[in-house]
Amino acid sequence: MYGNGRNNRLQMKQLWHDYMINSKRWQESSSGWVDTMTKSKENKAEYEKYFKLTENPVPYRDWLREKENGTTTNTTKTSK
Repeated sequence: MYGNGRNNRLQMKQLWHDYMINSKRWQESSSGWVDTMTKSKENKAEYEKYFKLTENPVPYRDWLREKENGTTTNTTKTSK
């Protein structure tokens, strides 16, 4: 009987350890996902402003690539 109780405690200890490690990994990956989605939303808002103010705007993906490379150009629309 002593062996089973000890094994059960060891199993429970291992399960708890695994749970805590998995929780930490989940939190880290979840935080990364939230950061990515927040950055995406900010980029889309910035592109929308660019789109409204630019005479010949480039497609979003091209604009984002240029932005990441530091080569985005703005040609402001002129009102007639």
